[in-house]
Amino acid sequence: MKTFLISVLFLITPLVAFADVQWKWFTLPSGVSWYAPQQVEAEELSLKDQILYWIDAMANKYGASARDMKKVINCETQFNINAQGDWRSEAGIFLSNGIAQFQKPTFLKFQNESGIQGDYPEWKPEIELMAWAFSHNLQRHWLNCSKWTGVI
Repeated sequence: MKTFLISVLFLITPLVAFADVQWKWFTLPSGVSWYAPQQVEAEELSLKDQILYWIDAMANKYGASARDMKKVINCETQFNINAQGDWRSEAGIFLSNGIAQFQKPTFLKFQNESGIQGDYPEWKPEIELMAWAFSHNLQRHWLNCSKWTGVI
């Protein structure tokens, strides 16, 4: 049986990072073994970090610019998942809701065209739909912030 110890890892990464990590031997069907950290639970990310990672993931999935999406979202809502905008006093409602400030008809239209699932105005489906929209050159649906931030 071949054994490979990841000693280089200790040279590259400070030992402090492994202070509370449990290590064990892993063996592949080929017989190669190595000593590595067991799966550990990650610390819970802040909501802002979750949002930033989700934007990166969805931009990557759809081939959109995460940088442009972050600029527009920051302009629209400053990453507030409960943001409301476009107040209509005659109807007494906000037309735009959520982190990406979708209006419900646009959200449903994009959902129908893209096949993306999720409820309005939850932040994950909004970001995924925004990534899909950006990948289809639909940044004009966020016209003011897209212009102000130089996205279009």
